[in-house]
Amino acid sequence: MKTLRETKEIDRYLHHKLSPASRLLFEARLLIDPAFKLRVEWQQKLYSIIKRSGRRQIKAEVARIHRQLFSDPAKRDFQLSVFQLFPKK
Repeated sequence: MKTLRETKEIDRYLHHKLSPASRLLFEARLLIDPAFKLRVEWQQKLYSIIKRSGRRQIKAEVARIHRQLFSDPAKRDFQLSVFQLFPKK
């Protein structure tokens, strides 16, 4: 069973925040404890999922703002000033 202390230790390992000695002991444990190694892999996968989800949310928000800014005729001056920053070649 994974404890909060173990979760924090895995977190420090995955974010490269362990001392060299602690990292060496951690990696030795990965070699000798298959269940621990599996827990580390799952925690790493969870971080990846959270990161992707956050990126998707940011991308959707940027797209919403873009639509709002570039479809409103009242914002035509703003649109033209942005287009001037990126002239067509």
